[in-house]
Amino acid sequence: MVINRNLTNEEILANDSIREKVDNNQIVVIDKVQTSNPEYVNLYFIGLVDGLAAGTTQVSNLAAQLLGWDNGGIPFRAIQNARKDIADKIPIGHGINGCIRVMDSTEPFFEGQEPRQDRKGRVLYHDGKPVYRIGTICSHEEFKAEGHQLLQAEKMVAEEEPSQPAEPVIGAAKTSLLG
Repeated sequence: MVINRNLTNEEILANDSIREKVDNNQIVVIDKVQTSNPEYVNLYFIGLVDGLAAGTTQVSNLAAQLLGWDNGGIPFRAIQNARKDIADKIPIGHGINGCIRVMDSTEPFFEGQEPRQDRKGRVLYHDGKPVYRIGTICSHEEFKAEGHQLLQAEKMVAEEEPSQPAEPVIGAAKTSLLG
C-alpha cells in the first residue's frame, strides 16, 4: 500500500515501520505535495499526541478513564511548508525526532477552515465563539516549554424557538384571557 495523506489514520498506522516510529516519539512524513510556488512543498506528518481526550472537554480525567477515552497516543496530523530542495531529501515514511503541538483558537488559522465539531456534527464553542484547531510540528524541547494551546470547548445550546400558542381545540371550553 502506498502511504499518502488520503488514507485513514488507522490505515497509515497499520504500517509496522510507521507505527514503530510514532510509538518512539517521532513524527512521520506521510505525503508531499507541490505548492503553487515551485520552490516549496507541503510535507504532511502524522504523530501521536497526548493530553487531548479530557483536556478540552468538560469531562474530568477520572471520568475520561471510566468512559474508556484514551488520553494518550491520539493520532494527529500536521502540514509544514518546506523548501523543495530540502523536502526532496526526505522520503515518505521517514521519521523525524519531533512532535505535533495542537493549537486551538476562536479565529480560523486559514481561509476556509471549518470549526471543530463533536461526534454528532455539532460545532464546539469557547466563550460563545466557534473553536478552530490545527497541528504544528515542533521539537520535543519546544513542546516541553510551550505545550499545547488548548481551549475548553463546550457545546452551544441552541436558542429556543419562540413558542406559538396552541391551536384551539374544537369543542373545548372557552376561557377568558382577562381572568
